[in-house]
Amino acid sequence: MKFRITFLCVTMLLGVLSFAADKPNFSGTWVLDKDKSFSNPAGLEQTMT
Repeated sequence: MKFRITFLCVTMLLGVLSFAADKPNFSGTWVLDKDKSFSNPAGLEQTMT
């Protein structure tokens, strides 16, 4: 019984902390580093929107 109460309290605490965390900001201009990229063949231009 004591384990269940402790588990419930820890689970609730982690849930509250996850909602309080700041969301990541991925806005802005992203640039591909072609020297580190190896997935596309040479000369292939790819644009993602």
